[in-house]
Amino acid sequence: QTENFKKLLLTMSEDIRVILIKIADRLHNMRTLEHMAPNKQYKIAGETLYIYAPIANRLGLNKIKTELEDLCMKYRFPKEYEEITRQMTEIFSTQFQLLRESFETTFTDLFGGGHATLELEDEKDILGCGIDIKAQPPGKSLKTISLLSGGEKAFVATALYFAILKVRPTPFCLLDEIDAALDDRNVERFAS
Repeated sequence: QTENFKKLLLTMSEDIRVILIKIADRLHNMRTLEHMAPNKQYKIAGETLYIYAPIANRLGLNKIKTELEDLCMKYRFPKEYEEITRQMTEIFSTQFQLLRESFETTFTDLFGGGHATLELEDEKDILGCGIDIKAQPPGKSLKTISLLSGGEKAFVATALYFAILKVRPTPFCLLDEIDAALDDRNVERFAS
């Protein structure tokens, strides 16, 4: 193992593309590790944690480093991983429901009507999926946020931000030029 690490470092000094390929290969191996025997899973996860994750970090591949570390924890500490995942799912689910309700009322208050909602892209994978923001300003049809006008997008984002503050208040909040992306009509509505 020490010899392999030495070769890896020497190769890295000659051509960085080789190390990027090795990191990509290791990420693929970690994603498919469930098909191996538990003792191999433990060994490969340890090697990944102590060699590949730090190299990914040094190269600025933060998302890959984080995924490698998460997968390492899954195989090196399975009970703890399951418990943390269970708790995170429970907390996120509860907080997301509170945020969804707050966003719906905040949107209606700011827009003077209409309807908005937050939806999970995949209810079965709430920790890994995205969140869709859908809004229906008064007199318009329901659309995802990407299909709204610039002023409407800014207003929906503002409503979401205020909804977050209602659910998780902060002791201090500075909103500098929050109206910059709004058109005149929405600035007046926001100010009132």
